[in-house]
Amino acid sequence: MKIVSIKEIAEHLGLSRNTVSKVLNGKPGVLPETEEKIIRAAQQLGYNKLSSELLQKLEPAAPAQPPVQPGGQIVLLTNGENVNSFWSGIISGVYSALSGSGYSLIYSEIRPGQHHLLPEILYEGKVDGLIVTDLYDLEIWKAIRKTGIPTVFLDSPVNISDEYAGGDIVLTEGIISVKELTGQLIADGAKKLAFVGDITGCQTMFDRWCGFYQAMIEAGMKLEERLLFTSSPDHFYKEETIHDVIESMAELPDAIVCANDAIARAVIRELKARHIQVPGQICVSGFDNSPGDPIVTSVAVDYPELSRRLVRQLFWRMQEKRASREIVRIRTEVIYRESTQKNKK
Repeated sequence: MKIVSIKEIAEHLGLSRNTVSKVLNGKPGVLPETEEKIIRAAQQLGYNKLSSELLQKLEPAAPAQPPVQPGGQIVLLTNGENVNSFWSGIISGVYSALSGSGYSLIYSEIRPGQHHLLPEILYEGKVDGLIVTDLYDLEIWKAIRKTGIPTVFLDSPVNISDEYAGGDIVLTEGIISVKELTGQLIADGAKKLAFVGDITGCQTMFDRWCGFYQAMIEAGMKLEERLLFTSSPDHFYKEETIHDVIESMAELPDAIVCANDAIARAVIRELKARHIQVPGQICVSGFDNSPGDPIVTSVAVDYPELSRRLVRQLFWRMQEKRASREIVRIRTEVIYRESTQKNKK
């Protein structure tokens, strides 16, 4: 597993290395809220030199066990159009994490054509907390904020503004992991790299693009516009869209970095249909470490922990209604597999 550096933590938070170094070395001169943010980020990203004294400062932030509240109600609100194995796994994990808390979980969907209509239950004053997944419409976020219900979102629209953010946001880390993965492809000999993924829809996709971009710039690599596919009405999930992407490449790159495994699978199918070998002629990577992809290099997310963290964060928010809103990033790990072994020595 990669050792996380002070520089990477600073880049992750958008702070100076000096500020991060002060906090992690126990030196004074940093505001308490900034200090806590740095310690929390270091813990989540896997920084392995955190002292017990620093970790103790985080103890009040999230209770280890949720309060027992018999008869309480929590709503999980999601996009009814995109229920798949990923989202169903998250939902199942939330159910498990709530076990024994005394709260019941009410599952609710917003269907296509209802994008500005929140379920009636959110206006009845009987909901104690709300978990929102796979919904990025700003009008929905604004409506949720107006309900005043303690809320935790899994992912968010890109660079969400305070006008819409009415709760805490939990994200899967993507900048550091995709930067590492892309850097490894370059180190293994890739000279031309493509990126495929719609970075306009949600923050996690945008973060993965940022990781790719940073790796390319730091390696002195040229970003070729013809190899960058960053927006699509269908988010690159339709076979014909991937067909058009590969068709547009007059000259194939050495590697294609895909924003998730679904895109990576479609890219590999299209390449194989054209009798192009993966990884013999081109490397392909994904993100999510989805089951059933034994050859695809990907980025693993601890989904049970992600579900548990959503619940822990919600319980903390329910107890600390006036505390500043938080953005939490759950660490990830690159899993190297056959699909990127082309240039290995």
